[in-house]
Amino acid sequence: MFGAYFYSWQALYDMNPAISYATLINPMVYAMEGIRVATFGQEGYLPYWVCLVALWGFILLCALLAIPRLKKRLDCV
Repeated sequence: MFGAYFYSWQALYDMNPAISYATLINPMVYAMEGIRVATFGQEGYLPYWVCLVALWGFILLCALLAIPRLKKRLDCV
């Protein structure tokens, strides 16, 4: 429900600012907003550069958390 599939982040912010800031934890918000900006233009959506930086941040965070766990699991010693 809070993946910004059916509405933009700005529309949610207009309805309830507290929930809109809580949804920024979800990477799908940035993906959907980035697609909307690329398709419809910048007006009324999160800035494109914010979406890109946030998505790359989530990717790096997941990689930094996953690589040590994978190394530990694959270690045969």
